[in-house]
Amino acid sequence: MTGYNSYGWRWTPTLLVALLAFPISAVASPTSGAIFGRVIDQDTHQPLDGVTVVASGPQGDQAILTDAKGQYELRGLVIGDYLVRFFRGAVAIEHSATVLMDQTVRVNARLPSAPEAVQTIAVTQRAPAIDVGSTRVGVTLNRDFAANVPMASA
Repeated sequence: MTGYNSYGWRWTPTLLVALLAFPISAVASPTSGAIFGRVIDQDTHQPLDGVTVVASGPQGDQAILTDAKGQYELRGLVIGDYLVRFFRGAVAIEHSATVLMDQTVRVNARLPSAPEAVQTIAVTQRAPAIDVGSTRVGVTLNRDFAANVPMASA
């Protein structure tokens, strides 16, 4: 159905052209950013692999391990302030970072040599499909709920 305004112009095609001409990127702008960096030994300046990197921010924690080159990258972080922690054995350091819209922030770290050996733990069993120890989420439906559910009429 097409409509006419007081000047006799068709508004439906005009509206369609205006919507198609409007850049979609202006509507769906990114609302996340990333933190990346490199972790090295502070004495030898060699890259450290297997360092746990944890970014704590507005929506909780996100963690990753550094690769063989000592590099890491955390993508899809919500805009805001983060505390980035680096763990290797008993050694831990912290840096702060601010993630801005569609920006990548570099956070490098130098860790002291860890004198103790790193312990590896092998998990041999699969995790249960249902967390039997948690009752955090649940729904109880009773007759009142069923009676008040809107139904589509035929």
